[in-house]
Amino acid sequence: MAPDGKKSKDIWEKLASISSLVSGVLIARIGLWATQAYNYRQLEINKLAALDKFRPLLDSEKSQDREFAYSAFVLLGHEELAVRMISQNQDEAGKRVLSDLAATSEKNSTRDYAKETLTSLKRIWFLDNADPDYKNPPFGDTIPTTKPPSTR
Repeated sequence: MAPDGKKSKDIWEKLASISSLVSGVLIARIGLWATQAYNYRQLEINKLAALDKFRPLLDSEKSQDREFAYSAFVLLGHEELAVRMISQNQDEAGKRVLSDLAATSEKNSTRDYAKETLTSLKRIWFLDNADPDYKNPPFGDTIPTTKPPSTR
């Protein structure tokens, strides 16, 4: 017994009184985690729905519409997808987007890919607008359009 005449609590009684508090905190944490996971998935679904709405602009004849669509893809967090689409289509409308990504992208891989695609667009523009005799010079087959392999 305790000196003042009251019976002291043993470990099980103390554990029983703390367990309800611990279980309440644990349930709240699990609920918070589940809510955050659900909200993240909903955000991703909403981004994809927004990207789907910009898809028709990518087929537009107007270069401003295509540039706007590429910019929207970048703003919605799909930088590499925008660069890949510009690269595959060799779309001159994406030059400004590529320049911005080459200068400001946080990911080194995206920045490098944007620089490479921008260089490729410039090379293709040059070849398309070059003198026909220069495109097929008499001393060789064609002008190389890719970078030579590294000699390191």
